[in-house]
Amino acid sequence: MQLKIYRFLFWLSLIIAVVTVGLIVLLFVFRDSLAGGLAYWIGGFVIMNVLVIILYKFLENNLDKIIMQKAAFRGEVVLANITGNKFICGIRDTNMKKFILQSIYVTYYDYDLNPHDTVIIEKLNYGNYDIPKGSVYMTYNPKHPDRGLIVQNVIISNIPKLAPLVRKYESAKTIHVKYLDTHYDDGLVIRTFAETEKIEKEKAEVKAQIAKEQAEQENNKTKK
Repeated sequence: MQLKIYRFLFWLSLIIAVVTVGLIVLLFVFRDSLAGGLAYWIGGFVIMNVLVIILYKFLENNLDKIIMQKAAFRGEVVLANITGNKFICGIRDTNMKKFILQSIYVTYYDYDLNPHDTVIIEKLNYGNYDIPKGSVYMTYNPKHPDRGLIVQNVIISNIPKLAPLVRKYESAKTIHVKYLDTHYDDGLVIRTFAETEKIEKEKAEVKAQIAKEQAEQENNKTKK
């Protein structure tokens, strides 16, 4: 799905660029005919482009999340065990922010707890090259299971209607469930909870050290 979204946004940006250039050419060609209201046409053109850019950036930043959240609220999610991954390429958005596309190999379990293997493509945080093996939830379309999107833990826990499905998977004796931490931070992040705890602890220590140094600087200024 991420690759499909990426291609859609690419063609959308190309169409926007072509239409923009075309409108500029038309304004130039018919500038004499529009002389009386040329300022209004240019003003309208600028406003239209600003609105189009805002819409494009909104879709660029949120389209995958919107698709994922709608599927989750409809209950269209299944448990998937990640078995491996393969780096595809690095990409940038229009703000030049870096992401990576990865093929993620999963064994997902349908609503009858039958296992199926597939490969999904996800847009991840630029530093998330290594993906651990473990359990996540992904959106599910029986006709296109390879278009699944990994659902963040916080979304699963905040949708009450998914609770029975989660209990069904967790109580199944034939499925090994070992949850991974999945959240969004400049792209999807997938890691073990132990890794997350270690990173958060390091951040807290750095923050405490900075606060300590700032307090010492303030005390030194006061003494002077």
